[in-house]
Amino acid sequence: MFIAANLAAEQQTNEALEILDRHQSIQEIPDPQQRNQTVAQQYLAREPREQARTLILCDTNQDRQAITEQIRADYIANGTLGQTSRTIQILYPKKLDPQALTQAYSYQKGDAIRFTRHMTAFPAAYYRVIEVKDNS
Repeated sequence: MFIAANLAAEQQTNEALEILDRHQSIQEIPDPQQRNQTVAQQYLAREPREQARTLILCDTNQDRQAITEQIRADYIANGTLGQTSRTIQILYPKKLDPQALTQAYSYQKGDAIRFTRHMTAFPAAYYRVIEVKDNS
């Protein structure tokens, strides 16, 4: 299964699916809500050691969030996780083209910016947009 995950990460989808198919690891569930619930239930049915070695790949961030919420709710219900929680911000790329990256109108207040090259003028890992001025 590790090989299939690596192939999928390298965009070699057909090869990854062939390996999973040989191991009878493909289950088609058309309804997204039922599919997410089944993924969460199958994950939770595993022993903790196997859960730690399990990688769940999701089609969308919405699917990832739904599965994570179901797993978290079960962990809280059975005492694996406590009631206290922390909110952790997840950053998503804006997928801007090179020209748009340089334009202020491409950003909104609250966006996080990370420079991919080390720049002495910007030594921190991330910067937060606090204001975007309209130059019109």
